[in-house]
Amino acid sequence: MSRRQDQSRDDGPPNNRPKAPATRPGKPIRPRIRRAPEDTAKLIEAGLGTTLKQLRLSQGLNQTELGRRLGVSLQQIQKYESGRDRMAASTAYRAAEILGVEVGALYAGLRGRPGRSRGAAKTKKNPILVVPLTVSPRAAPAREGELIDLIRSYQAIANAPDRTLVRKLLKRLSAASTRTKAAAR
Repeated sequence: MSRRQDQSRDDGPPNNRPKAPATRPGKPIRPRIRRAPEDTAKLIEAGLGTTLKQLRLSQGLNQTELGRRLGVSLQQIQKYESGRDRMAASTAYRAAEILGVEVGALYAGLRGRPGRSRGAAKTKKNPILVVPLTVSPRAAPAREGELIDLIRSYQAIANAPDRTLVRKLLKRLSAASTRTKAAAR
């Protein structure tokens, strides 16, 4: 056997040898961090912003007032709501406190959007409606349960005209209650 044949058997062809990782002396090898694709991050920011805007409007706050309470400018609130800027976790936490919801409520609108985990795609989940429950300190403790029961009962009404009647009835009762409270003052 020639020297050349012996060498090729031991080492194999030069192109099939595994390459050693390129490192600097004394530097540890760091595993690569897998990051979410940029478009997924943008979808998440846009969803967070949309939910922030819906909650802000449901509380009757304008962008200036929410910005003042968060300690940021009106323009920054606009960027958060449009998804152009990322919101820090601490800012999201403070926003949730101001809007009277759990922090998770800000992210509830992200279910079912592209970029979710693979496991979530296998199970169908119901959409989540985030409604801040503004319960006065004088309200009975069971009120939150009553509201949830009311929403579930309303959702069970299949007939659209019946749902319209229920909404009109609730609006009339609410208006009458408001007038009664105003007259008592």
